Amino acid sequence: MRRRGFSLTELLVVIAIIAVLAGIIFPVFVQAREKARQTACASNIKQLGIAMMAYAQDNEDQYPPPPYSAQIAGQVRFVWWMDIIFPYVRNGAVYACPSNPGETDMELMTNESPDRGGCLGGSRGLFIGNYRYLGYSVNRSLTARPLTTVHVPRPSDTCVLFDSYPLCLGDPPAPSRSWISRPGRDPRHHEGLNVVYADGHVRYQKARWNEGQATWVVNGGPYDDRPGLHGIVMDDGTLWTP
Repeated sequence: MRRRGFSLTELLVVIAIIAVLAGIIFPVFVQAREKARQTACASNIKQLGIAMMAYAQDNEDQYPPPPYSAQIAGQVRFVWWMDIIFPYVRNGAVYACPSNPGETDMELMTNESPDRGGCLGGSRGLFIGNYRYLGYSVNRSLTARPLTTVHVPRPSDTCVLFDSYPLCLGDPPAPSRSWISRPGRDPRHHEGLNVVYADGHVRYQKARWNEGQATWVVNGGPYDDRPGLHGIVMDDGTLWTP
């Protein structure tokens, strides 16, 4: 008995069904993958937040100071907050967000000039090199003011670290305050970002597009309508910024 194979029409129908199913499943898969990366990112920023607290406990409850130049092993090095807390982290991979691990190359930013894709051009010292890529920024208000961790007015509302994109601006060039997005880039996780607060907890923060500012801003909370989470939340809910 001769077996009957599939007709061309039947094959086309099967292919069409597979294409429809793939179109449905693929976005779900992408979303699930990004959710897993967001969770891993939250774990990273939590570890960095714990390292900040451990550093403070060993240094009279003070947050790391602003960046500075120092003579280390016979060379001038530029010391960032990331270098200061590295002994409490001991893992360079934690500094990068899994959603975009190579986003900001700190060696390039520190050592090279803007015309070579960097920023400081080694003018303030060379990169120390304990890590390479960075996906987070510190709330510069905490490092700019001599405020101890135990005296942060509202620690559960005051950001310490957040998902960010630093920009190189100024004359001479210097890293500006870091924002939750940058031209051509949305906030990192489903139009939102991970934030670790002064009491140690991590929270997902939504963002929204602000047409007037032509940039993404924080959506809700004390930092509402700001492109970055810089500032100390005072007792009355206002923000202090240097």
